[in-house]
Amino acid sequence: SSCQAGNPDIAQGGGPHCIPRMARLWQHPYVNVFKAFDVTSKATCQQQGNVTEEMDRTIGKRVIKIQGPVSATNFLQLPHPSSHVKSLGLTGAFVYLQVMPLAASHFVIHLDFIVADQTTLRLSLSNMFREPKMLSRVVQYPAPLQSCWSVVCVHVPS
Repeated sequence: SSCQAGNPDIAQGGGPHCIPRMARLWQHPYVNVFKAFDVTSKATCQQQGNVTEEMDRTIGKRVIKIQGPVSATNFLQLPHPSSHVKSLGLTGAFVYLQVMPLAASHFVIHLDFIVADQTTLRLSLSNMFREPKMLSRVVQYPAPLQSCWSVVCVHVPS
C-alpha cells in the first residue's frame, strides 16, 4: 500500500517507510525507551526472575538490574508478549545500549527487528559468543564487555 498523498501528517512514498510524521518526530533526536515505555508496568513489559529497579550512583540514572544464574529465566521483555502493542515502533538508524555486565557473569541481549520484507531479524549480543555467526534469521555477535558501564551502539540501516 502507498501513503496518502497530500496528508501533511504522513510521509510521502510507499512501503515500510510510510511512517506518520508524528511517529518520527517524537523520537527525534532519540528515545529513552525506559521512559517512553514504562518498564515498571506489568502491562507494557514482561519481567521474569530477578529483575529489580534501582538508582545507580555512578551514572546517576535509574537502571534495571537483571541477574540470576540462567539468563533465559531472568529477563525484561518489551513490549509485553500479551500486549496489544506488538512493536515499539522505533524508527531511528541507531540503537544505543548502556550496559554494565556483572562480574564473572554471562549476559545475552536480544534485539528483534522487522526488516523491509516484514520478516523478523534477531540480533543477539553476548559475552558467550566467540565470533560473529548468522543462523537463519539470527545474528549472534560477540560483546566482550568489561564489568563497568559501557555504551554499545548498533547501526540499523534503513
